Amino acid sequence: MVNVAIDTGYELAVRAMIHLEPGMLVGVDAEGRIPLVHAAQVILNSGIDGYQSLDGISMVLLDNTNIDIEAMKKMVMTRIAVSMHDLVTKDYKSTLQLLPLIESHDTEGWSPLASAAFNNKEALCEFLVGNGCGLCLDMEQKEQLKPKLSCSIHLAAKGGHKTALQLLLDMGVDINKRNSDGVTALLEAIYYNHLSCVKILIERGADVTILTNYGNSVLHRAVWRSTEGEMMKFLLDVVETRELVDIKNASGVTALHDCGFWDSQGPIVQLENAKMLLHAGASLTIKNKYGKTPYEAAWRQGRKELAKYLWSQLSPKQQAQVRPPPSNW
Repeated sequence: MVNVAIDTGYELAVRAMIHLEPGMLVGVDAEGRIPLVHAAQVILNSGIDGYQSLDGISMVLLDNTNIDIEAMKKMVMTRIAVSMHDLVTKDYKSTLQLLPLIESHDTEGWSPLASAAFNNKEALCEFLVGNGCGLCLDMEQKEQLKPKLSCSIHLAAKGGHKTALQLLLDMGVDINKRNSDGVTALLEAIYYNHLSCVKILIERGADVTILTNYGNSVLHRAVWRSTEGEMMKFLLDVVETRELVDIKNASGVTALHDCGFWDSQGPIVQLENAKMLLHAGASLTIKNKYGKTPYEAAWRQGRKELAKYLWSQLSPKQQAQVRPPPSNW
């Protein structure tokens, strides 16, 4: 009877049968299958329209059954009939939790966790990993999916999706893949101020010396959007990017120049960034393509505290060559 309820997607009937007769969960049908195995077989053969009710049934059975994974693998085919991306998009968590137990894939080779990472479903990735699900991909399968992953790593870095990011790296995505603007996942994570993702990428071997097509470095990107000094501190002290402090972009602008151009994070943050850059050896006299030093750039932009600080760091000879800050600052 329970198999009939599963076949028809009748979740309430399944719940009632379990409540009245818990032993039926380990009972086998004519083909030697327990209800969970039967449900897995139904899921693998179903169209996407039937998954809403099946997801609820999967949850009930998973919560109440002691699972013999090896037995399930032997009794259930592993190729799913629908797109794994469709299941991920509809967030059928219990179904997606069940499928890795039998190492199931769709016709394109996607496993539930691989699809969740590809689609940057961070909460679903965390759920599946937290429930012991793995990628269920061998080396050949990873190579098959690898060309499709390049955009996903940028989206994961941009969104601060740590779990998805690590899974994509485990799948073999090119960590230094550049988009059409020459931006890598590391540059993306820095720009969107996701320090945890930056640390993951650095630990996994991301190249900190890659510049964008416009010539912006990791330090330029840190100045633009960082809402605290921890990003700059990490890049300068931990990653040791000091050789990049005076890198100029296509406008001849260094990261120290940019402290005066970008103030959306507040004057205190940019003042701290400037102090760290100077401590790392940034030049006060280097000029952009308009002939302006970092002090002059800050002065022209009206960045009062930053301009006064940079002025104080100039030698008397250097101060004599430029206009001083207004006395009312």
